[in-house]
Amino acid sequence: MPGKGESLYWQAAFDALHAYQVKEDEMRWGWPVWPEQYQSVDSPAVKAFCEEHTDEVDFYLWLQWLAYSQFAACWQESQGYDMPIGLYRDLAVGVAEGGAETWCDRELYCLKASVGAPPDILGPLGQNWGLPPMDPARDRCPRL
Repeated sequence: MPGKGESLYWQAAFDALHAYQVKEDEMRWGWPVWPEQYQSVDSPAVKAFCEEHTDEVDFYLWLQWLAYSQFAACWQESQGYDMPIGLYRDLAVGVAEGGAETWCDRELYCLKASVGAPPDILGPLGQNWGLPPMDPARDRCPRL
């Protein structure tokens, strides 16, 4: 997966650490409820975890490579069927509060806010999606 480097590694590290945390306690849904030493991507405990669990981190790197390779093959196949648009990709409207993006770069997000949808005929009270928005005052690119 060309050009993914550091952000890909930290996604895999997060996935391995998340799997470990959920195995320890099913209620550890994301980094905000993990033990404190794992809540910061830069902590010595996270570094030690990654060094001690290289096989698990590598497994999640492999899964990302596999998904990338399979999607690329599907896209290539679609081009043979004159599909000018190719394949439709889902575009997420935000990130999970306890996900890898906020774990790696929480200063980029307004963690006490949430995006959603305004009231309409189907949802008269509106919708709270529980997704923290990016802080518009930040002018730097996220790590992930």
